[in-house]
Amino acid sequence: MVINLSLGFPDPSFVVLDAIESALELGIPVVAAAGNDNAAPHYPAAYNAVISVAAVESSGVRASFSNYGKNRIDLAAPGVGIYSTFLKGKYAWWDGTSMAAPFVSGESALVPSALHLSTTEDHPTAGILPYLKKGADYIYSVNPTYKPGLQL
Repeated sequence: MVINLSLGFPDPSFVVLDAIESALELGIPVVAAAGNDNAAPHYPAAYNAVISVAAVESSGVRASFSNYGKNRIDLAAPGVGIYSTFLKGKYAWWDGTSMAAPFVSGESALVPSALHLSTTEDHPTAGILPYLKKGADYIYSVNPTYKPGLQL
């Protein structure tokens, strides 16, 4: 089980943080969209215990709108031109880190069963994130203004 938070706000919320901490205590990893205003990650992605996700184009280049930040973006996933659900049973094309985060959430849900990992650790994110990063592509070559450590 994984919680995906395709939402965000610029200021911390103690209510949301309490819910995240409760989930983590139950061994449930939490993944959150970084935000879409080309700035530092919004909350809840800015919390350390949350897997924060930026958006990239199909080429691996950071989407111009995607939030980023030193040591606070854990992964990036496709977030431009994503075909998804819309109102009244319709579908539409979307851009945003809210489109990217579910890719990481889905993979996060598969890691424990594929590797026979327990997610009942104090911080389940810590057990899953290294495996997610191990399977990720190195995209700094197509993002020359970003360097490892500064992160997307």
